[in-house]
Amino acid sequence: MDPEGNVVVVENGDWHRYYWHWADRRILDMLIGGPELARRHVATFQRCTEGEWAGVYPSYSGAVIDFDRSRLLFFGDDLMAEIPHRRAMLKVLPDVWTGFEVGWAYGGMPEIAGYVGVDPAPEVWDRAAPLALSRGRHWPCQLVSVVAGDGSPRIWPLTPYSLPASRGPALIDSLPGRGSKKVVLRAFPTGGVHVDVPRKALGVWTTGEPTAALDGLPQLWSGWAVENWDDRYEEQVARCEAALRVPALDIDASIRDARELIRERIFHCRWDGPAAEALSLAEALSRAAPGFTVSADAVLDGLTRPTDDEWVRFVQACDRLRSSYARSA
Repeated sequence: MDPEGNVVVVENGDWHRYYWHWADRRILDMLIGGPELARRHVATFQRCTEGEWAGVYPSYSGAVIDFDRSRLLFFGDDLMAEIPHRRAMLKVLPDVWTGFEVGWAYGGMPEIAGYVGVDPAPEVWDRAAPLALSRGRHWPCQLVSVVAGDGSPRIWPLTPYSLPASRGPALIDSLPGRGSKKVVLRAFPTGGVHVDVPRKALGVWTTGEPTAALDGLPQLWSGWAVENWDDRYEEQVARCEAALRVPALDIDASIRDARELIRERIFHCRWDGPAAEALSLAEALSRAAPGFTVSADAVLDGLTRPTDDEWVRFVQACDRLRSSYARSA
């Protein structure tokens, strides 16, 4: 899927939508410096017309920056698909967005669009996507747990992003193999589905897709009690009891790790992103036009990045959160 997304800015009683090609993988790069860094990013984005909302896909990344009511609502970014980084950054960002209410848009693009009164066309999900077992316990997976007549869960760690709940009750007979009586994961899952057959109850959570993808589940699971757990993986773990173990959530380590990953991708040419794309283009141009050279420093200097003060403020916000966890330990 393309890494694109949309940013809506509300100010002086009006709003405008902007397209950012890298939003889905890099939206934190715009947010970690607070409102002024976000403004500088938005100034480089492509402004969209109101009629272009029809082409917006709910699964793309997005944000609403409401300067009138001091609110920030967003979703997306590669890092935020991982539970530890997600929990850490959602605690750090309010510190750098002083005076703003900061929240995660669990509903994805429909929630972003709905904030300004727009109802985008729903996305059609592929209910026939294959269900395959994950390649190992050290890799992120999508968890399916099923409680049958004996009251004990069977668990299937599946490859991520397959949206198994979209199959409806037919999911139960579509799962590969017999499942496991006990699963110990070494990496956090990206989503989960818990099916309690005797109670006819379904619980679903996800970090990999906006929960707007789950809006049609009450119809697909007609006659079942359906609960949307947002990103609360703890709900599924609790229902599986001793049959499911996931890694301990270490917020201190997660903050340090997320901060370093963000530093590398903003100030260096790591990962797939704007800097790497610009350097690749410069390299191609140098081959086509001998003598044309662009240094990596020149490319990085031309990107929209936090000022020294903004970066220090983000680092200090991370350190304050780490200190608070150290004191409570």
